Amino acid sequence: MLIDAHKQSSRREVMSGEELQLSGDEVRPVAVALANETCLRILSLLSKRDLDVSTLAEKLNLTEPTVSVDIQELQNLGIVTVTYAKGKRGIRKICKLAKDRICIKLR
Repeated sequence: MLIDAHKQSSRREVMSGEELQLSGDEVRPVAVALANETCLRILSLLSKRDLDVSTLAEKLNLTEPTVSVDIQELQNLGIVTVTYAKGKRGIRKICKLAKDRICIKLR
């Protein structure tokens, strides 16, 4: 489930420090992403160090397009950030965690 970038800016998400705080309707898309095994594996790898999409795909034994879709979803949710750097054969898409924690407010 992808969140449109325009929707993301209008969400009532409160970010403090390295924590993403969620409540109400904004919890569901994050829960769906976290239920995705590939997304969890990506987050686990990124918790150790920043990686480009090619390296993530290699470590996960997946194709780059598959990893890119999940990275885009995590980026739209504000969990991962992406920068670009020159690579040996073009541009590398470098991924890193945007937040260390996700907090779901129940009330």
